[in-house]
Amino acid sequence: MSKISLKHSGGNVVSLNSPTSAPTSSDVAFKLPNQDGSASQAIITDGSGNLSFASVAGGKVLQIVSSTKTDQLSETIASGVVGSAITGLTVSITPSNASNKILLICSLSISAYDNSFLFYKDGSVISGATGDADGTKKRIFAEQYLGSGYTLFGCTHHYVDTAGGTSAITYGPRVQNTTTASRTYKINANINGRSGVGGLDLVGASTFTAVEVSV
Repeated sequence: MSKISLKHSGGNVVSLNSPTSAPTSSDVAFKLPNQDGSASQAIITDGSGNLSFASVAGGKVLQIVSSTKTDQLSETIASGVVGSAITGLTVSITPSNASNKILLICSLSISAYDNSFLFYKDGSVISGATGDADGTKKRIFAEQYLGSGYTLFGCTHHYVDTAGGTSAITYGPRVQNTTTASRTYKINANINGRSGVGGLDLVGASTFTAVEVSV
């Protein structure tokens, strides 16, 4: 028998065909599992013809959600306060598995003084993306000491989060003022523009990306 044919009531046939080339041994036998596997599992072999269901190896990119901001935004933040969500730099991603990892990539074109950076998830700072508690010190992801408002800097930050559920998640960056005075930051442009010969009055673009990776 060269194939097994399964005929549908509608008349069409699905077939299991023998290999195109002769098997390397006189008898090749595959033993099917005695029960079904779980959702998203695949049939694998142990190398001796015994088939079973197992989870597919992780590490695969499942989806990428990204936002690009080209307009300008300026915000003044009081001492010790976290700024608002940056309009145009939040993304919503719906994980397919609660255990999957979400790679966050933020690239800011920013002009600021002593502000710091935080990753936010559904309106709250990601606690794992800050330093450990140490007395009254502010817990941040990274400090952005940019010197003066005359220069537009590119600041890139990465973090790997665990999805924790299969509902839509909103991620985004925020800026925190960790100084003792009010501070202003500006996205995609200089706070204090320069013009004329040799001027550094610039405009830029910023991006925020979330990548779901299977485990």
